[in-house]
Amino acid sequence: ASVPLTCDWGRNWTYSHHLTPNGATFKDDCREFIGMTRVTDVDVDAMSRIYAASWKGATFTYAGEEVGYIVQVKPKGYTPEPLPDFEKASDAELVKLLESPSARRRVEAQRTILRKRAADPLRDMLVALAKNTGKNLSTRVAAIFALNNWQTDTAVKGKGTNPLLNEIGKADPAIRAFAIRALADRFAGWYGMDFAMLYEAMKTGDERTRLECVRAAAHCGVKGPSYLAIQGLGDSDPVVAHTAYRAAALLKNYGGCFSVVDARDATPGARQNALFALMRMHQPHVVDGLVERLDKETDPARRRGLLGALCRLHFQEAQWKGDSWGTRPDTRGPYYQPEKWSESDKIIATLKDALGKSQGEEAGWLASEMTRNRIEDDAAVQQLIALAANDPKLRSTLIAQLAKKNDVSAGAIPLLTKAATDVATDASERADAIAILTRTDSADAWHALPQALALFSGKGGRRGGERAEQAFLNAPKLENHHAWFESFAAKADGEPSLWAEAAVLALSARTSGSPEAREQAAKSLEAGWTDAKRRAQILTAIAEIKHRAWAPRVLTSLSDPDKTIAAAADRAAKSLKLDPAEANAPRLESMKPEEVIAAVLKTKGDPVIGAQIYQQATCVNCHTVAKDAPPRGPFLGNIADIYQRPDLAAAILDPNKTIAQGFVTNFFTLKKGDPVMGFVVSESATEVTIRNQAGIEQKLATADIASREKLPHSLMPPALMNQMTIKDFASLLDYLEKLAREQKK
Repeated sequence: ASVPLTCDWGRNWTYSHHLTPNGATFKDDCREFIGMTRVTDVDVDAMSRIYAASWKGATFTYAGEEVGYIVQVKPKGYTPEPLPDFEKASDAELVKLLESPSARRRVEAQRTILRKRAADPLRDMLVALAKNTGKNLSTRVAAIFALNNWQTDTAVKGKGTNPLLNEIGKADPAIRAFAIRALADRFAGWYGMDFAMLYEAMKTGDERTRLECVRAAAHCGVKGPSYLAIQGLGDSDPVVAHTAYRAAALLKNYGGCFSVVDARDATPGARQNALFALMRMHQPHVVDGLVERLDKETDPARRRGLLGALCRLHFQEAQWKGDSWGTRPDTRGPYYQPEKWSESDKIIATLKDALGKSQGEEAGWLASEMTRNRIEDDAAVQQLIALAANDPKLRSTLIAQLAKKNDVSAGAIPLLTKAATDVATDASERADAIAILTRTDSADAWHALPQALALFSGKGGRRGGERAEQAFLNAPKLENHHAWFESFAAKADGEPSLWAEAAVLALSARTSGSPEAREQAAKSLEAGWTDAKRRAQILTAIAEIKHRAWAPRVLTSLSDPDKTIAAAADRAAKSLKLDPAEANAPRLESMKPEEVIAAVLKTKGDPVIGAQIYQQATCVNCHTVAKDAPPRGPFLGNIADIYQRPDLAAAILDPNKTIAQGFVTNFFTLKKGDPVMGFVVSESATEVTIRNQAGIEQKLATADIASREKLPHSLMPPALMNQMTIKDFASLLDYLEKLAREQKK
């Protein structure tokens, strides 16, 4: 069967796609077809031989000529028909070749026919073949597109093959969609096109035909049957409806779209698609029309549609000048490079007025929509904070929106602190509030966090608080408040002190950041270890946050004569899944990389321990494993699908060997002389956001950058696993492999 082929170099498979019609599109039954190392491309020749290319041994930088390979794959037991000499074939033989089951032979026959451009008899044979209902669809379609490309100088004047394609399309519904597709294949296709046929075809029950009618409307332009795009806005098939609103936007048919928006009998889907089209038309009269209708509309649901369109229109895509993008574009949407335009001020004034008049749920929805469209307006934020102070539901919305922002308004800190420490706050909302507060440098906020984290204790509470705990323990600004946490931990007085202790433990194990904070945290712990009450608290904190750096202390404390300390050590050992035998196991720093890889391939680890090591090795500073988490460095949720276990192990041991595309270390020199180093998180024409080795983001204005160069080494330290054992390393790999399996569910 003729099937599309694709390849995935990360999964080491070429796939065959077995398609069945599904409305205007297809359902795909994707099957593994050819397995080979790092397959990057695949093609088929006219003898049914498959050629597949491998990237084996290559890296993202030049690795020499002796990399990769190409294989030829032949079907077993299959002997193809001899390949004809296309140039010597007669007209009749060429037309007959359009019936070949080989798509490659059909294409070559089409090309030869078009090169010959013979007289009318050959064209008549193609018409007869296209009309022949006894032939299979692929053959008839090949004939139609050969005719479509049979263009002469007279074709654009309404002559040529277009009348023939009109005739074929009207005569047979089974082939009509393809005839329409061919007619509109060129943007000048409206010359000689039978619009009456399109309007009639739009009434058919065949989704593919309706799709091609809408597409024809887009390709024919304003002189064509543009109303077909408006007619398709309410189509029952989602692909037709989607294509219709994109066509209406392309044609800038705002009049037709407003007629659907105004119609009280329009379906919700048709009205929404009309608004989708309008929000892609950056024209003053479109904004005026939306504002005018908003002033008159009283129905909340209909107002939301108008406000949503205005939010989307606030920015436009800036013209690309070649000085932005790169491998890490800003993908937050709806624009890669948003910039204001002539109507932006009018739009923001309208939105602020609507927000001021809104209450409760409507105010929350509008604030959410403004944030989703990256409309940053300080006055609007302050307005929302004031409203949220007296409305718990609106407070939830505000917190959800602030969680998506990098900067936190000082006016929001008291509200966030209250939400974090209020026993009545929902666990998810409290977690968001804590995560937001860790991005501030407010002493009041940081001093409230141990109390807030203590509220997650109890049945089910720890699970709800894991996200907040990680934000707290890994926050770069935690080190700015180390002295207060050391002092509070020393009190050893209940759950809040326990979380202060957890902060001190986290600071003591950091491999980057402030050396002073790290050293002072370590001194605080050593001093506390001499006090029985504090020692028990340290062990309890180790159990709570699964802090493996102190595993040797935990093991030695199992035999402590103080029963309270021994019990705390026992809980910590169970939490960390410590194996006393591992205490004397060799560390990776004492082994050669090839020995480590060989051993780790034979060793079964524990994904739970692997998750702890992921935290201990500070992988969280530069990586994410959840799809909905804000992007940092390379995403590791499916990394085990991209790299096989030995390759993944090698990449962790030597990060400089293969640097993930888009995460090359960049060295910037600012115009004032300051050096800055990191990988690019996002980039626009006016700003570059980078992340350094400590996981701290920094925004650089492009106007402030004097020079920029890429360095050959990775920001990831090469010795992260030195103090781990083979069992530890195997556990980390098992954890990453488990994440990849879960991503597929």
